[in-house]
Amino acid sequence: MDQYIKEIATQINYKELLMCGFKFVYSNKDLSLTIRKGKKFLVISLDRGKDLYNIRKVRYKGIAEIIQDIKIEGLFCDQIANIIEEWFKFNYINKPIFS
Repeated sequence: MDQYIKEIATQINYKELLMCGFKFVYSNKDLSLTIRKGKKFLVISLDRGKDLYNIRKVRYKGIAEIIQDIKIEGLFCDQIANIIEEWFKFNYINKPIFS
C-alpha cells in the first residue's frame, strides 16, 4: 500500500469506519482509497500536483447500474470527514480533527 493511501486512511479515521462495517479498496496506481457501505461508494483520490483531494460519490442500483455519480475536486483533508458523514448518513464518534 502506497504511503499516500495510508495517509488518507489515517486522515479519515479508517479504524472507526472499519468497526462500523465499511469496506475499503485501494489503488496504488490511481492513489485512491474507496470506501463502500451497501450500494454507496466514495472514492477519495489524491491530486499530488495540487496536494488536494478529489472525491467521487457513486450510488448503484442492482449490481452494476449507476444511478448517481457526483465528482468534487480540490478538497482539503479536513473536508473529507464531513463528506463521509453526509454521504453515508454516518456520525463519527471520534471525528478526525485537524489543526
